[in-house]
Amino acid sequence: MNESDSSHSDKQGLLSSTSSEKKKSMGAKILALGDGEDEDEIASEIDKELNAEAFRMGVNGRRLLYLGMLCSVLFMNQIGFSMLNIADSSQLQYMPGIFFLAFFTTTTEWIEKHGLWRTTLLSIAIQMFAILFAMKGGSYGRTAGSIMNGIAMCFLYNQITTFSCTWFGIRGRIVATGIQLFFANLGYWSAVWADYDNKYKISNDFFNDSFLGIGVANLFLLFIIAFFYEAKPEDCPSKSQAIYKRVDYDLQRDFEVLKDERIFKRGFSMLCVLLIITYFSPYCVRWHYSKLVHSDHRDGEVIHFVIVPLMQLSGLVVSTILLARYFRFKVQLTIVIWANVIAIILCEAGLLDGTHVLFYIGYILESFFIGCLQIIIYELVVELSFPVSPALALSSLHLVAFPSILVLNAISDDINMRNQTSSVINDCLQFIQAGILAFIAIGIWQLSYRLKRIEFDLGEGTARQ
Repeated sequence: MNESDSSHSDKQGLLSSTSSEKKKSMGAKILALGDGEDEDEIASEIDKELNAEAFRMGVNGRRLLYLGMLCSVLFMNQIGFSMLNIADSSQLQYMPGIFFLAFFTTTTEWIEKHGLWRTTLLSIAIQMFAILFAMKGGSYGRTAGSIMNGIAMCFLYNQITTFSCTWFGIRGRIVATGIQLFFANLGYWSAVWADYDNKYKISNDFFNDSFLGIGVANLFLLFIIAFFYEAKPEDCPSKSQAIYKRVDYDLQRDFEVLKDERIFKRGFSMLCVLLIITYFSPYCVRWHYSKLVHSDHRDGEVIHFVIVPLMQLSGLVVSTILLARYFRFKVQLTIVIWANVIAIILCEAGLLDGTHVLFYIGYILESFFIGCLQIIIYELVVELSFPVSPALALSSLHLVAFPSILVLNAISDDINMRNQTSSVINDCLQFIQAGILAFIAIGIWQLSYRLKRIEFDLGEGTARQ
């Protein structure tokens, strides 16, 4: 099988041949390994195809189209989340944490048993009702819209890595996960940019016009995905995906597998804490910023509303590229964690400086390295949990992290609203997080673990980190 054959294949994508004598697809070859056929010959063919860079990316036009569809849905969900948060910040910011807890088993089982197509359609349908209630229901309608938007967010976020490894190859799935996270973040910040001149005081007309546009876009996506999206590829984009397809989902059995994995439990606990800090530490820094603004230090508005979001998105892009290129999870994660520690210290030191230059430098650096952390956390938790379902691994991560973020944000809000002129509590929280990050960086570096999924896909024993 040569590369030109693969690139011109229609139904089999990059994994099948279009020669006159029809050959088995990659997925069929992998599944045939245990069926008594000539295993050496089949394994040789698999290894030959795996050496192609195109296969490792698993990219073709159709798969990129599906990625674009899912990214658009995530983008619209997060625009709705951000707009509702701007309209009434006392409600929506707490919703996702509640629903990631309440709908843990529901979302996981739905993704595994009903597939990506039905999950995405269900999410869009829920979002349509959220938009309708938010536009027409007044204050109670916005509350209902917040609830439904949070439920849709659970389904969409918990399927991110499942989509990536279902449709893309070894490097391509990392890139696909990074792109999905990029558009989710972009959706959130797009609403902030749209409201930049209003400073979180939007009119009803602006709110309704915005949600009308979001509703039209969602209706278009609902139609496109309903008629043009495929539930899964005909061939496995990687050997590990063949394992996922062969093993039926069983929640209790998979939990037992994870419970007995000592390395997974240690790594999972550290990744949960990192994801919590990824959301909570910037939240504390924004409280510092709001107090500076309250004291008429308005020179940082451009930094807060424009530069910080762009740096976070840039960090996500850079980290995704490096991770997909080198697979150096441990080195990259350790460097990024220590960089976040330095950024937190700079922020705190900058509060003592009358010009607050160091604070803004630390704020910008932290946003960049927070973006870097996201993709590593999402991909590493799936690597450590292989061959357990990626949906269960990611849902479990969200189950622990997002309710914890909810509680910490609520505590931070209460403390800071009572102490508008003092930042002592915020300072304590930031130094505690810096200490935790340093401890995790040391723990990650000392932890010897295998990138089991990548190791299985590449057929090499070099993926120990």
